[in-house]
Amino acid sequence: MKQAFINEVKNKHFPAEKSTKISRFNATSRLFEPLDNARVGKLSSPHFGDNLYFNQKAARLERNFSYELCKNLLEVKQFLQKQGDAEFVVIETETSTQNDEENKMNQATYKEPDLNNFKPLDYLNNDLNSDDLAKVRSDLITILNDQYLSIEEVLKSIYYVFHKKPAVFEEAELNAYVLEFSQNEADWNMDYFFKQQVYLNRNFSLERLLHLLNVRETLMKKGDPNFQPLKAEQPKQNTNTAGSASQPKPNTSKPSGNPVSQPHSENDFLRKVAIIGGAVLAAATALFLILK
Repeated sequence: MKQAFINEVKNKHFPAEKSTKISRFNATSRLFEPLDNARVGKLSSPHFGDNLYFNQKAARLERNFSYELCKNLLEVKQFLQKQGDAEFVVIETETSTQNDEENKMNQATYKEPDLNNFKPLDYLNNDLNSDDLAKVRSDLITILNDQYLSIEEVLKSIYYVFHKKPAVFEEAELNAYVLEFSQNEADWNMDYFFKQQVYLNRNFSLERLLHLLNVRETLMKKGDPNFQPLKAEQPKQNTNTAGSASQPKPNTSKPSGNPVSQPHSENDFLRKVAIIGGAVLAAATALFLILK
């Protein structure tokens, strides 16, 4: 979440008025660090800000992720965008519409995803029952790389594991061996995809797994030959080979016809989906929400 904030704040072309994430928090939120005046320096009124000021303060955001600095940068950016500064020309992109999708989530009623025709792959189900977290993580990476599976099927598998065994996922962390993932689609290619999987193995966070699913789907839509979907042959019964899809089996339990209030953990899942955005957010909206 922290890096998503930073990327959004520092992006001069992203509309400042759409940066609604910060409005959900205040200066005392544990997400932010206390303002370090020695590192940040004096914060100027937005009306006195310019491109040089913005660049200098934005460079300090990585070292002092404070509420005050984020708020000041957004106010300066909004002022410069309204003034028509050439460095702050607003560019509407798919990324810039992410907040609109998040707002949809905030105004929606959560429902159980429709898993009536979803049956977890045999090897995933077996490893979930064995309580071997390492095997389940390996299974999810296999599913992520399975080009026979659609984004909806992969997302359902991830949600299924999150719902059944949330301990599979670790708190996201960054260090010398686990680097931040890039929000810039220009960086995304096959090498990036597999390098991020190395980091995922070192810190198996839900955020990075969802990000990789977003990368996979984005590259597929761009026509990258390494990410094109494959057509499945007639599925075989009782296979235990990783990467082979099981036949769907209808759920014998009656699905609830009414929306239900999800536990906190499910809400966490959806919040992380909203932060990742893109194709993952679009797929999750269809699976998880009933819009008012």
